[in-house]
Order: sequence, then C-alpha cells, then structure tokens
Amino acid sequence: MRFLHRHIENNVIFWQPRKWTVVECYDQESSVAKHREHPEYKTFAGALVALLENGQASLDVHQFQEL
Repeated sequence: MRFLHRHIENNVIFWQPRKWTVVECYDQESSVAKHREHPEYKTFAGALVALLENGQASLDVHQFQEL
C-alpha cells in the first residue's frame, strides 16, 4: 500500500488536516477480500478510526470502479 502525502503550498486556498484520502487499486475483485483479511489491514483500520474526530461515525467511504 502506498500513501500519498499532500504538501501544503502557498496557493492552497483551504486545508482541513482531518480530511484526507486513502487510494487503493487492485487488479482483481478477489484481491479486495484477501486484502481485508490481512492482519496489517485490521491494524490500519483500527488506527484510522482512532484518528477520526468522531470515530467510525466520521468515516465516509467511496468506492469507484474503473471502466
């Protein structure tokens, strides 16, 4: 998994440090289920929820599939 860090630049009009995006890309649909079963994913998910302002209630998940 790769994490992209957004650097705050002078031309940024608005910045919310508690809103960010994790992007994951998979070649096969079956890879998603396998990824979610991995112990590191569960550790990351727990740490992510702890960082959110209102816990899991703050989580806003969107899934997009390429055409």
